[in-house]
Amino acid sequence: THVTNWSLEGVEGLPEGGVLDMKKLGMTEPLSMRVRVGRNLTTFPLPGAMTKADRINFEKTMQAAFDVLIADETYGGTVYSMTPNDA
Repeated sequence: THVTNWSLEGVEGLPEGGVLDMKKLGMTEPLSMRVRVGRNLTTFPLPGAMTKADRINFEKTMQAAFDVLIADETYGGTVYSMTPNDA
């Protein structure tokens, strides 16, 4: 069984406390990020083999997880649909 260790303890170059504050690095403007969803959902084929219906269903499945993150003020953000006309 694989155990994921997210600890940053011992990683060189991190600020004290291990928190990367982008403002302290000089980035004062809002930062935009893209979340890439890993292929851990065995229900769906790999992207190259997905049909349009697979993509729509995949997005609907992931939206539930994204809704939880968006509702959390720590994360927030916006999701832009890959299939906006098929929601």
